[in-house]
Amino acid sequence: MVLAMFLVVVLLCPGALLASSVMKQGEYHEICDASAAIAMGMDHFVVANDEENTLRVYKRGVVKSVLAYNLDDFAKANHKRPEMDLEGAARIGNRAYWITSHGANKNGKDRPGRHRFFATNLGFKDGHPVITPQGQVYVDLLDDLAAEPRLKKYDLAYAAQIAPKDHGGLNIEGLAASKDGGLLIGFRNPLPGGKALVVALKNPDGIIFGKKPIIGAVRELSLGGLGIRSMDRVGDTLWIIAGPRDGGEKSRLFTLKDGFDPIDSGVDFGDLNPEALYVTKAGIGAGIQVLSDDGTRRIDGSKCKSIEDKRFRAIAVTPLAQN
Repeated sequence: MVLAMFLVVVLLCPGALLASSVMKQGEYHEICDASAAIAMGMDHFVVANDEENTLRVYKRGVVKSVLAYNLDDFAKANHKRPEMDLEGAARIGNRAYWITSHGANKNGKDRPGRHRFFATNLGFKDGHPVITPQGQVYVDLLDDLAAEPRLKKYDLAYAAQIAPKDHGGLNIEGLAASKDGGLLIGFRNPLPGGKALVVALKNPDGIIFGKKPIIGAVRELSLGGLGIRSMDRVGDTLWIIAGPRDGGEKSRLFTLKDGFDPIDSGVDFGDLNPEALYVTKAGIGAGIQVLSDDGTRRIDGSKCKSIEDKRFRAIAVTPLAQN
């Protein structure tokens, strides 16, 4: 693994996160399009790839995965169009929740196989990581969101008929735990009034065991005209990767502390394409890991997704203090 280290100091306003961050870059192999990730124990993490339906477990600092778990059977993938488009992950206890984009394909064609919400338990047996599917895969979340009165003005059913990167399209990419034991769903698109849409889901565990979703608060976040690519929680603070709906601008890293507006951390990701973020440890000294979707990255003149030795880059951001 190639490692590079540099120091970034970020000073935020009162009530936000005060951070002095060391960032360290490395590479992990087997996939290019890292799209969602979650911590597993102290030194492992699970990665979803939006080009296939497999969860991979890596040990930090080791380039090859130590476990690859295929979801095709559990998620009842469409064999003609198997790609689920996994985009978001959140962890509550030992349970990880996963969400797909719920959008159309790049041509605006309906893809019901991308309507998936499900959960897995994460653990270790004899020192080896284990992934165990839980409950059932829920496929009607888009219908529930579209029918919610507080979301009617966004016309999500219509948005789902538009290509996900086009203006007004639908693309879910963020998922994070909320403080009350529920989840927050983050939208990359649509961007109502240039703001990012976040919707609370109050009963994720009930959903995978046959209950209807209970939709909670709806919020529009000012992220500089960007949508949500990924998010995770550190105590009462959300870390958010925000990016353009269509890849036209650079991504930015925001913090959102309860009761405050989002704050741009000022971190410069350079040529990375940040798409997945996860927290390695809660509280002061938390480690923030950011993964790059490197599918279109040029390696020896070829796109990463077209070469045999596929790989993606990762950045570690370590906050040293909170106020």
